[in-house]
Amino acid sequence: PIGENDSDLRLQILKTLQKNPECFFVIGAGQKYFNALIQLVTLGYKGMIITDYSATWPGFYKNYPEVAERILTVTSVESNNFKTKYKPLGMTVLTHAPIHDIALILADAYMTSNGDTEKMAQYINNIKDYDGALGKLTMQPGGNIHLPTQIVTVKNGELVPVE
Repeated sequence: PIGENDSDLRLQILKTLQKNPECFFVIGAGQKYFNALIQLVTLGYKGMIITDYSATWPGFYKNYPEVAERILTVTSVESNNFKTKYKPLGMTVLTHAPIHDIALILADAYMTSNGDTEKMAQYINNIKDYDGALGKLTMQPGGNIHLPTQIVTVKNGELVPVE
């Protein structure tokens, strides 16, 4: 685990590398997360890195191709195309597809329920085939969601599905 104030993870990484891991699983957010990914590779790790969708941010994978090409991540089939859908309209999207969908779902729930939180929860729990940036989203029992997903990696500076 990475501590809240840790930004240099080299010592932790070196200790782990001595155990010859088959892969690394890295999740997080912000610069500390990207530091961990970069430091893994600069310290000589040659294997795969399994991580969350944060690694699909073009500013990361295009600037650090030597790191990005070791990454496997799971993302929705549609979210990789989310930002490009708005380019013909002359719009720049500054958010990730999940945040976009969450904001719209919460707004719809609020408007439909007049702010009644119990009705909002019912609205959200009954979502079926919501056509959002992530694709067709359906709520499952317990608050889980179902949507088409794929495993992607980076090749030649572009996100590509793993066959």
